[in-house]
Amino acid sequence: MLKKSDHQFCLMSFNILYGGTHLGQPLEQTAAVISLVQPDIVVVCEQFENAKPLANLLGFTCYIVAAPPYWQSVAVLSLSLIHISEPTRLG
Repeated sequence: MLKKSDHQFCLMSFNILYGGTHLGQPLEQTAAVISLVQPDIVVVCEQFENAKPLANLLGFTCYIVAAPPYWQSVAVLSLSLIHISEPTRLG
């Protein structure tokens, strides 16, 4: 298991492949891998509606990202609440 100091921030990107359970493994196995890294924020790709249950297993807050081209296939899981602001157009 990694050990991070109070001053370190860990961002993890993880493609969990068809929701993390496609090949028959339990979602708890995906959660165990994430827990080993001890991230503060995880960007989950190919979440296929498993991001919220995964966040619950980890004790994280889940934010579904609705952006093209793969609508709602990406999620951000965070230990801390994230303030979401309205996008701003520049120019």
